[in-house]
Amino acid sequence: MLWREEVSLLSFSSNHIDMEVDEGSVGDRWLVTEFYGNPETSRRAESWSLLQRLGSINDLPWLRLGDFNEIMWSNEKTGQCNRRENQMSMFRAALKSCGLNDLGFNGRWFTWERGRSVETNVRKRLDRCTTNLAWTGKFPEHELNYLAFSTSDHKPILLSSEIDQSATRPRKTKKFHLEATWVKEEGANEIVKDVWENSEVRSVQGKIKEAGISLKTWFGTNFGIMKRMIEVIQNALEEIQNEEVTNEVLLKENELKEELNSLFEREETF
Repeated sequence: MLWREEVSLLSFSSNHIDMEVDEGSVGDRWLVTEFYGNPETSRRAESWSLLQRLGSINDLPWLRLGDFNEIMWSNEKTGQCNRRENQMSMFRAALKSCGLNDLGFNGRWFTWERGRSVETNVRKRLDRCTTNLAWTGKFPEHELNYLAFSTSDHKPILLSSEIDQSATRPRKTKKFHLEATWVKEEGANEIVKDVWENSEVRSVQGKIKEAGISLKTWFGTNFGIMKRMIEVIQNALEEIQNEEVTNEVLLKENELKEELNSLFEREETF
């Protein structure tokens, strides 16, 4: 868990983390619960009982998000056998008893996928955000997006509680650091060698400074290209995940995921 505001841990278990966020002003406290529904169908009722106990503690604005391991409606699943109605209705009843409503989403409807052929492919909407009316009243400009995924069988959830103000904030100048892994990248060694052998600067400290300036420019160029490549493949992956499931589509999807994962690995070296 990472946060900027003052956060207090209220309770936790293997299936939840319950926290209170205090933004500093009177009346600016709200709750957030990360939740994981029991993966065993026979024990799913235990998860709903836990949810109801958490909901009975107070009436602050409440955001509950995570992998429920359950769907609300039959149209939130494709592939293999249908979900039993009583399982879905128990989930809906638990949310209703807590005053929680599904927050909706932008993007492709499913958040979990498994199977590389039409015969074995299954898609479900297992991950979601739910809130009470007090939370949506507090954050009326919220937006929830399901993002393209490649390294997990679950899609990441991006929830923005308000309009992004980062563009208006002054940017801090980052201090340059040489990453040891750059020596594995084409071009970095050549830059250092060229400065060391051909620079008119005579002192070691001066050569290091000049090499640092050149490497910083090299890093900005290469990192920018990689960022754009990642964005292009993520967009292509999002598009193909919107297409009707065929063996050809699933094959192309897996190819894009492998290419994206390779770029992510390279990005980490930067």
